[in-house]
Amino acid sequence: MSHNQLQDTLSHPDSPYIRAIGFLYLRYVGEPESMDRWFQPYLLDDQELATGRDKVTLGEFVRTLFDSRNFQGTLLPRLPSSVEQELRVQLLQAEQVGKRGQQHYKNGRMQTFRLGA
Repeated sequence: MSHNQLQDTLSHPDSPYIRAIGFLYLRYVGEPESMDRWFQPYLLDDQELATGRDKVTLGEFVRTLFDSRNFQGTLLPRLPSSVEQELRVQLLQAEQVGKRGQQHYKNGRMQTFRLGA
């Protein structure tokens, strides 16, 4: 895919499944050193998609793809250890931000808060 095609797929407005396929494509063939700039804006995306019996947000799906080497029983390509460590730090930070946001929302501090917004 070209740069523009990948960007269009990752931000497709019609279906979260099209977006999920874009992230799978990125995980399989993307350059490890530039993956973070592609997925960073989507780590807290709250659009839902069904994966088997479970419903997950697109952000959770993206975090799973880049946090694990296994997807639905399929091994994903290995990432260089330096890149993998940096990605894990970014994923942990995004997860903490999401949890804090949900806690603020439950406490009534952020009435219009929406993950990914």
